[in-house]
Amino acid sequence: MSKALEIVDKLLDEGEGGTRLIVKDIPPAQWSMGDDEKDVEQAARSAYTAHSHALTTGKHHPKLWSRIKGSPFEADYVRRFKPTG
Repeated sequence: MSKALEIVDKLLDEGEGGTRLIVKDIPPAQWSMGDDEKDVEQAARSAYTAHSHALTTGKHHPKLWSRIKGSPFEADYVRRFKPTG
């Protein structure tokens, strides 16, 4: 942990009596609608969720790729999944 983050954590803990829930320790929620195609449709609503879903599943999907193209996540997606088109 960086020194700056340690200082901020200490100040926040002191300000809240040491009872603060440390959000960075909570893993992000994983969601699923129980159907892969519905999950892809939901994830493809934004570039961020499309990229996140691709990383979570470890799979390339054309619908996700079409949403990610031109976004800040494009370079990482290309590096990881090497999509064509």
